[in-house]
Amino acid sequence: KKIRLISDLEKEKELSFFRDKRIALISGIGNPQAFERLVQEKTSFQLAKHFSFPDHHSYSEKDISRVQDFCQAENIEAILTTEKDAVKLLEFSGIKDKVWMTCLEVFPSADSDRKKIDEMVQSLIQ
Repeated sequence: KKIRLISDLEKEKELSFFRDKRIALISGIGNPQAFERLVQEKTSFQLAKHFSFPDHHSYSEKDISRVQDFCQAENIEAILTTEKDAVKLLEFSGIKDKVWMTCLEVFPSADSDRKKIDEMVQSLIQ
């Protein structure tokens, strides 16, 4: 598994760019703990807070204002989110410049895994 970070302007940064910087997470997914755990396992970020919302959450100005206030008070340098949530969050100009979506790339570890994936894909397109 590899994590890439991409901004709304299609800028991509290596994880090392954010090394030891204070970040916040924001997510509206079914298993926010897994997202948080993944970020903590794969990075050396200083996680200040995870704003966790229910799955498929529709963000409001009030939600974003709360995130903004926290980020300003705590000197948060970046807000990481899922690809799904980035689409919604980038509509809010107040945090747009801090939002980075985490793109998880998964690579099969063995030929048997690749074969299973190929078989699954074939079954879906037939």
